[in-house]
Amino acid sequence: ERLKQERNEKKRINKEKKLELRRLELEKAKELKKPNEDMCLADHKPLPELSCMPGLILPGKIFSDCLMVLQFL
Repeated sequence: ERLKQERNEKKRINKEKKLELRRLELEKAKELKKPNEDMCLADHKPLPELSCMPGLILPGKIFSDCLMVLQFL
C-alpha cells in the first residue's frame, strides 16, 4: 500500500514537472513570436551612406517616389 502511494506520488511529481517545463517552453515560444522593436535590438548598425546615381536628372525624392510606384505595379 505504501509503495503504491509512493509510486503515485512520484508520478504526480513527474507530471507536475513536465507541465511546468511545457508551460515554460510555451512562454519562450510566445516571447519569440512577439515582434521586436528596432530600438530593443542589441546590434545597432548605422545606415550606409548612399551616393546619387550618375546621370540622374530627377531629384532624389521624386526618383524614390517613382521607384515606390513601380514596386506596387
